[in-house]
Amino acid sequence: EEQFNQVKALEGTIHNTEFLKVERGRKKLRMCQRVGNKFRILVKDIDGMDSEDEETRRLAIEDAAQRADAILKTLEKTGVPNYFGWQRFGKPRTNTHLVGEALIQNDLKEAVRRYIGNPSPEEGEEARAARQAYDDGDWEKSLELMHPGMRYEKMMLKVLIKEEKRAIRKIAEKEGIEPEEVDKSQVELSDKAYKNAIHALPKPLQRMFVHAYQSFLFNAAVSERVAMGMDKYIEGDIVIDKEERIVRDKTNEEFQEMVSSFEINQTCPLYGTKVPFAGGEVGKMEEEILNSYGLTKADFEVPKMPRLGSHGLRRAMRFQVWDASAKATEDGVMCEFSIDKGSYATAVLREVMKKDVY
Repeated sequence: EEQFNQVKALEGTIHNTEFLKVERGRKKLRMCQRVGNKFRILVKDIDGMDSEDEETRRLAIEDAAQRADAILKTLEKTGVPNYFGWQRFGKPRTNTHLVGEALIQNDLKEAVRRYIGNPSPEEGEEARAARQAYDDGDWEKSLELMHPGMRYEKMMLKVLIKEEKRAIRKIAEKEGIEPEEVDKSQVELSDKAYKNAIHALPKPLQRMFVHAYQSFLFNAAVSERVAMGMDKYIEGDIVIDKEERIVRDKTNEEFQEMVSSFEINQTCPLYGTKVPFAGGEVGKMEEEILNSYGLTKADFEVPKMPRLGSHGLRRAMRFQVWDASAKATEDGVMCEFSIDKGSYATAVLREVMKKDVY
C-alpha cells in the first residue's frame, strides 16, 4: 500500500501521465516486456483551418477528422507499413545512412567527408560554411567555423588535422624541406587516418551509420512488399510471430489466416552477410533491391572496419495498430492509437497525413 501511494504520488509530477494499475509482480519489469505504446497526437495546420470564417474552419477540421478516422480504421485491418522514421537518418541533415553507404562500399575517406563536409541546405549558414571549408580542403578554417553543436564533427576533424600534420612532417623529412613548404594539396591520408577519425566517435554512433543504411534499404523493400499486398501472404514469405520467431510448416491458407489476425507478420530484410532472402517473387524483389545499389551480402562485412559489419536479420514489414480513432477538436484533429513496441508513431501519421512526418 505504501509503495502504491508513492507511485501514485508521482502522477501529478510527470506530464500527461496516468497510472492505471500498480501491483506487485514476481519478476522485475524490463524495457522489452512492454506490449506497446499508446499515443494521443494533435494534428494542426489543417487546410482551411486558418479561415477567418468559423463555420469554414469547423467544417475543415471535421472533414479532416472523418478522413483520418477512416484511414485509421483501414490500418487496423491491414496493419501499418513498418518504415523506419526519419529520426533514423538524421534531421535536419539527413545523411546518417549515406555515411553508412560509404562504409559498406569500403570508402572510408568518402564516409568521413559525408559526415564532416557535404553541406546541406537544411542547415544554418554557419554549419554550411564549416562543411564547405572541409570540402575545399581548408580543415583549420572548417574547425574554426564549427558551432558548438557540431561536437562530433570537431572530434573527427581534430584527428584528421593531427594525421595531416604527421603526414606533412614525413614528406618534409623525406624531401629535406620545411613542413611549411609542403603542398597540402599533394598530401593524401591513408585509410588508417580516416579510420582513426571514425574511431574518435562514440561506439554507438559508429554502429548507427551502417544500421541507418540497413534501415534505408529495409524501407525500400517494405515499399515494394506493400505494393504486393500488405495484408496478403505470398508463397515464399518469411513470417514471424509476436516473439519474432520464424513460423514454418503451415499451408498457404493457414498462413493467410494468421496474417489476417496479426498472429504473424510478413518480413523484409535488414540486409547483412547472413540474412536469408524470402522465396519466390518476394525473394526476387529483395535481391533486386540489393543489386540495384550494386551491393552483395558480403559487402556488409565492412572489411576495412569489421566491427561495424552486420549479419542482418528479418524484421516485420508491417505492425498492428489498435484502439485507433480521430476526432475533431477546436485546435485540430486528435489522433489516438496504440502500436507495437519498437514501431514508429510517425509511420502511422505518414499514412494518415499522406506526407513524411519528422
